[in-house]
Amino acid sequence: EAARLAGAELTRRIAAHCRLVAARVGRAPCPAGDCVCVPGTEFDAPNAEPGQRRDFQVARIHALLGNDMPVLSRTWAPDSTRLSAVLAASDALQGSPHAARHWLARYGRVRPAVGRLQEALTYAAALDAGGAVKLPVRVKVAQLPYQAGDRWVGHAPPRPNTEPVSLVLVTLGELDLSRPVHGLLVDEWTEVVPADHAQTALTFEYDAPGAAAPQAILLAVPADSAPTWQPAALAQTLEETLDLAIARAVDVDSLADAGQFLPAIYAPTNVVESKTTTDFVPDAMPASPGLWEG
Repeated sequence: EAARLAGAELTRRIAAHCRLVAARVGRAPCPAGDCVCVPGTEFDAPNAEPGQRRDFQVARIHALLGNDMPVLSRTWAPDSTRLSAVLAASDALQGSPHAARHWLARYGRVRPAVGRLQEALTYAAALDAGGAVKLPVRVKVAQLPYQAGDRWVGHAPPRPNTEPVSLVLVTLGELDLSRPVHGLLVDEWTEVVPADHAQTALTFEYDAPGAAAPQAILLAVPADSAPTWQPAALAQTLEETLDLAIARAVDVDSLADAGQFLPAIYAPTNVVESKTTTDFVPDAMPASPGLWEG
């Protein structure tokens, strides 16, 4: 049954490929189960634009192998001379020939794409032990910007005030960037490295009393014109201040009927006028004759 299903799927894909080729050359599709495509003349159009030729070949591959089959086109590496020099310093950056391998093993546990790459490398290493792999797998790192003496950020913090870009490249054999290359991006992410020092602050929420001024000063003078304070006089002044503070905190509901006369002003009065006093008599307006008559 499995062989029958596989054969039917192969026939379907060949038919899709034939329809694609026939549409390009402008002829009728191949008969069912009988491909009459001519590879030498119908599988490519040398006189077409490069972009059209590439798209047609990609469509052929997808028709035969499925749309999820990745197709890698050749491209030139940007600033190949500089990148080649950085790759040549891969061992010096790592500080160990196995640093990148250990890094892949660790990140493969938390990054699914890196985990699949690590699994493929493990299988390749197992096949290489039996001589089945003809091209050895190379794992190198590159870091930009690069200075002599730098360490790879995969194992050490970056230099201060720098934001390096780290590249981990897995190649079959040696990588020659002077020629066009094929590349597959496996994964990418951004990591934030905490600074060595940081300025911070600590705050506390404090609700100041609403019935008192946030800041208050008690200023008192001796009542008996003494040159210095006496302990008894100072204690009496503080006790009187506390009594007035408590009276000030009394609300209108607690005063009952007396609340209509408050707030009021308390002014000291000395009848014999031997001390500081307040006299409101000079400010009183005399009553006009007949004001209260009638």
